[in-house]
Amino acid sequence: MLTNTGEIIAKAIELLITDYYTKCYPEDSEKYTCEKAQNCSDKKCKDKEFIEDSKNSDLNNTVYLLENSKNFNKSLEDIQTIFRSGHLIKILLCFQENKVDRYELKNNIGIKNSNTATFTNKIRWLTEKKILIERRNTLLVNKKFEDNIIKIQNIIKSTVLIINHGDYLNNHTIKELPEFAQNNMCGLYNSEYICNSPKDPYKYNNLNKSIILEAEEINSISNHIAGEYLDPLINKAQSDIKINAIITKYSISHIYGEPAIRDLIEQNKFDNVKLMVTDHPIFFIMTVTDKTLIIRFSSTTDGAFDTSRGLISTSEEAINWGMELYEHYQKDAIPICDYINHKNSGI
Repeated sequence: MLTNTGEIIAKAIELLITDYYTKCYPEDSEKYTCEKAQNCSDKKCKDKEFIEDSKNSDLNNTVYLLENSKNFNKSLEDIQTIFRSGHLIKILLCFQENKVDRYELKNNIGIKNSNTATFTNKIRWLTEKKILIERRNTLLVNKKFEDNIIKIQNIIKSTVLIINHGDYLNNHTIKELPEFAQNNMCGLYNSEYICNSPKDPYKYNNLNKSIILEAEEINSISNHIAGEYLDPLINKAQSDIKINAIITKYSISHIYGEPAIRDLIEQNKFDNVKLMVTDHPIFFIMTVTDKTLIIRFSSTTDGAFDTSRGLISTSEEAINWGMELYEHYQKDAIPICDYINHKNSGI
């Protein structure tokens, strides 16, 4: 995951220029070739020097091509325009299936009648730049561009995530997540930051309990099962709601100190409850339900688990991200009874 806004914008410009330029202005990219430079015998030839220094860098070669093109500055200006315009960003974020009804799009991004001209101008600009195509009030992503529209959206979302929660992410163990989860963390861009306060010292815990009580399905990963979640979990177990929980081997003795959980494990009377154990270290607590994702991380300053702060989201993207993370740890997890009965379990 990119760690700051400047880095994200730089990556966005790199991605968009290379793809946008070479696909939308192929006539210029075809004019330039590096063969002449590669075959040049002049040791002082700058083109040859460039090629030798960047044989393994497609990006450098592309940038060199662009800088020698009349359309390079124009492309750069276009990309910068996208990231300066809130309306353009909102429009691009709406293309989840590569086509959108013009009038639905206008309503989805909150354009009022007084701003209709602005909306029309933005759509015209995107069609002139060959990013969108309009057919009978249906807007489609240009096929030359559709492969990268998701990447563009993810870069925009990453920027929003960093702007909204950069301090929290930088001070917590985000880098301990699996690489795929870090790379796709932009799915949390519209998450809400939750923090306990002197006036509401149990805000996070109460919120988590209410999420559990309202859920139709619960998937959880944690380095322990906190006592404040026991009552809602037991209630859910008795109501036949599907509950899957993964914990670390280090927390088994901790949860065995909770009689209600110990009875749940030993009696094994609820078919809808699956408690699993993983050998992988976990630096977060996450609950994913059919409606919500809520997650907390350990602090990077002292390594302690931060029980007072975290992120929550009800978006489909965030829930899918959480489920992918859960399934990643589920692959190697084993039922807690099997783990306890194992001769090397230490229990």
